[in-house]
Amino acid sequence: MKKILAATDFSDNADVALTLAKRIALKNGATIYLTHVFRPMLLDNNLPSDLMLTLMDESEKLAFDQLVRLRREVEADGIKVEIDFRYGVATDGIMEAIQHVKPDLVVLGRTGQGRVLDKLLGSVASRIAIKSPCPVLVVPTTLDIPQIETIVYATQLEYIEHEALRFVFDLARHCNARVTLLKINSPEQLNIFKDEQFIIDIKQQFPDEAFTLKQVDANSVREGLNEYISKEKADLLVLANQKRDWLSNLLNPSLSKAMVLDSQTPLLVCHLDEDA
Repeated sequence: MKKILAATDFSDNADVALTLAKRIALKNGATIYLTHVFRPMLLDNNLPSDLMLTLMDESEKLAFDQLVRLRREVEADGIKVEIDFRYGVATDGIMEAIQHVKPDLVVLGRTGQGRVLDKLLGSVASRIAIKSPCPVLVVPTTLDIPQIETIVYATQLEYIEHEALRFVFDLARHCNARVTLLKINSPEQLNIFKDEQFIIDIKQQFPDEAFTLKQVDANSVREGLNEYISKEKADLLVLANQKRDWLSNLLNPSLSKAMVLDSQTPLLVCHLDEDA
């Protein structure tokens, strides 16, 4: 892992996400690309035009100065940093930054400043998690940053997951973390192939990686994940995204609140192999 894109809106939660990004960067020797998408404030149209321009210039300068300050703080921790200041809507700006930087990982907070036009950064986080071609780590609103010591990787054992697993095992190795592969057996879960063939494939592809396999029965995937994560107190939940599968449904607008906005566990969304 060489490049980590950390998106910030300068909120407390964005600072928490940046702290976790720094910990991962230090363990991997990665460069952090600190990204802020600036959106001009909404002003009263009755204000004199020169005053409006002055206020807009000041708000832009304030945002840029905050980004520079964050860069200095991260550099003080011994991490190489690049800053990326963009304009527009948060989702579009972050996606443009991802296309430009081509990071190995994106890290962002779950909630932000709560602007009406952008909703919450949490809604931005769920859209970025689905759209991004690289893994996205969504950090919940908590001031307690855990060390990543226990990773739960949710799997259906229905698709080839080599790339997502390779990323997770690499992250676990650098963080000295334990990995559990978790399958939720529920009526809504696709179950076409035998689990054994995928388990054998994983062991053959990753013979040097240690992991534990758990299966849990639940009424729904969401319910099973929430109960397991809460019981085991995992530090990181990993979901592998496959088009039109259970995760696509899991992260749709009606369910994203439960798994992305309400989760107290950092959530890493990876994408399965395109030819799976």
